[in-house]
Amino acid sequence: MKTPLTKLKGIGATRAAAFERLGITDAESLLSYYPRSYEDHSVIKNLSEIAPYDSCSVIASVVTTPTLSRIRKGLDILRFTISDGTATCKVTYFNQPYLKNSFVKGETYLFYGRFEGNFINHTLTNPYFEKTDIEEEGSSQPIKPIYTVGKGLTQKAVVSAVHSALDMCEVEEYMPSYILDKYKLPSLKEALDAVHRPENMAQVKYGRSRLIFDEFLMLSLGLFMKKSQSGRSSGAPCKMVEMAPFYDSLGYDLTEAQQRSINEGISDMCGVSPMNRLVQGDVGSGKTAVSAALCYFAIKNGWQSAIIAPTEILAKQHYEKLSALFGKFGMKVSLLTGSTKKKERDEILNALKDGKTDLMIATHALMVEDVVFDRLGLLVCDEQHRFGVRQRAAAVQKGNSPHLLVMSATPIPRTLALMIYGDLEISVIDTMPPGRRVTKTHYVSSKQRGQVNSFIRKKLNDGEQGYIVCPLVEGSDGLPEVKDAVSHRDELKKLFPDIEIGLIHGRMKPAEKDEEMKKFVSGESRILIATTVIEVGVDVKNATFMIIENAERFGLSQLHQLRGRVGRGNKQSYCIIVSDHEAPDTVERLKVLESTADGFEIAKKDLELRGPGDFFGSRQHGLPTLRIADMAGDTVTLHAAQETAREIYRSDPDLEKKEHKILKTKIQELFSVDKASILN
Repeated sequence: MKTPLTKLKGIGATRAAAFERLGITDAESLLSYYPRSYEDHSVIKNLSEIAPYDSCSVIASVVTTPTLSRIRKGLDILRFTISDGTATCKVTYFNQPYLKNSFVKGETYLFYGRFEGNFINHTLTNPYFEKTDIEEEGSSQPIKPIYTVGKGLTQKAVVSAVHSALDMCEVEEYMPSYILDKYKLPSLKEALDAVHRPENMAQVKYGRSRLIFDEFLMLSLGLFMKKSQSGRSSGAPCKMVEMAPFYDSLGYDLTEAQQRSINEGISDMCGVSPMNRLVQGDVGSGKTAVSAALCYFAIKNGWQSAIIAPTEILAKQHYEKLSALFGKFGMKVSLLTGSTKKKERDEILNALKDGKTDLMIATHALMVEDVVFDRLGLLVCDEQHRFGVRQRAAAVQKGNSPHLLVMSATPIPRTLALMIYGDLEISVIDTMPPGRRVTKTHYVSSKQRGQVNSFIRKKLNDGEQGYIVCPLVEGSDGLPEVKDAVSHRDELKKLFPDIEIGLIHGRMKPAEKDEEMKKFVSGESRILIATTVIEVGVDVKNATFMIIENAERFGLSQLHQLRGRVGRGNKQSYCIIVSDHEAPDTVERLKVLESTADGFEIAKKDLELRGPGDFFGSRQHGLPTLRIADMAGDTVTLHAAQETAREIYRSDPDLEKKEHKILKTKIQELFSVDKASILN
């Protein structure tokens, strides 16, 4: 029986609704709403000892009278200076005018935050504070959990609610005692107490070790169970056919990695169960050739094939390449997108239903109910990370258990791929086609803007084209330092009045985006200002340079994907990443792009530096969200949990043993949160 949130101290209907917006529907679910980080207020330094970007506490007195200024509507700034006798520090609070009377000149406080500035002139923005005395040892709460809060909630409200839930709820242990003993893990009750109200960081680590192990173990067991359920008979059995005519028609030799991936796919398609395979490969590694070979194989076996692309631009690119290739063998290729006119659409659908179309290339338009295949045998999903589990499942329903090939140009470490993609087998294209030049990458600050503009002019004079990527579509008052595509285009028009400059972003209608891309592909526009909409896009062989503004606002893997838009031809290409952020972790992250072009290496580093993010969000993949585990930082625990899950599954695949029954219920609850879940 679940405990209503309103039974907790201090939670009425309004606050309960605020928690529900975060997905917290009862007191029990509060227990698994883990802190996103911790502030260690026990580390106290003298101001003179602090280095830029240190996060720590200081005990200091207010030495100037706090002043409150209204800069403009919606922006209030409170400023004052503190000193501990060794140095001074300027403190600023934004939009917290009510704090003005909390600070009294001459009084002493403990301040915690991230110090910026330099070794002499320190600055502190929106720090945590509490009244204290010089004689006191430090904070009243040395380790402070920090939660993600939504509208209508504060840190204090969340902490109070969590503590109340810890005291009220009965915590049921579901992990078998033999596992807890083997890995010396605390009970679930001890672990929850340790992460939500710790006394020191060692306690946090101890509690997290149990909860991280739990997440990995349950996810691994759930995936093993899924794999055992996926042995359905194939509705598209295949047998070996002669592939030499297809290979000869390509006009180039496939790499060993491409050939290996094709052979793995053909082996799957000739098996008892349908192929369920992911092909991972860096931008430009030749995934399209692999998918084309398997489409050819399916068609020669008497089946229709379909390729789903996430954008019209990419769908048209596939159509242009593959219609010419398959036309050599008398195979009919059709293109279906959201902008296909009704008369043409009706003709395409009739041909598809009658079995006259061999290969259908489409966008999400394929998912519509009236799209009917005569004998769909192979479904290819391009750019897998753009499709959720529901979309993939809906597309598979277009045939009778067709073979499935998903492709991703977002390289991720194999262990992580196995977890994310569950029951998919994995092929990796880990070599690039011969002769492909590596795009040279340079990391610069905006102080070098003049040199960057001179570089652009030189490339334009050489007859080449390029992209300029901005993080925002239009300017934002709150982010004046961030480049936006609309304003930046206006700036560049003044700098290059003789050059046609295009603009493409996500708010434009598909037809408008297509028109801009056509102009760029034809060479009518020479520079294309864009947002990340071009992360997955058309190949323009004459595009040899890319400038990425405010690069710190993108993940490393995303920057690598963007960089992959250039270097598609035989000319040397360049990527210039611009950022003024001086934080050491940001600098380290961006410099990775200068040193390597290996997407797998970059993805690994991205995970280490940025964390896994929502790799497992049900919105994307239909798998339970990892609430506390970190794929990059917790690899030892991950391997231990996977091995334990394997042992449990071998001895008790249905989890029917007495010691596993509560664990089974927990796994079923976890996976049933999303109706597209892998266990449904």
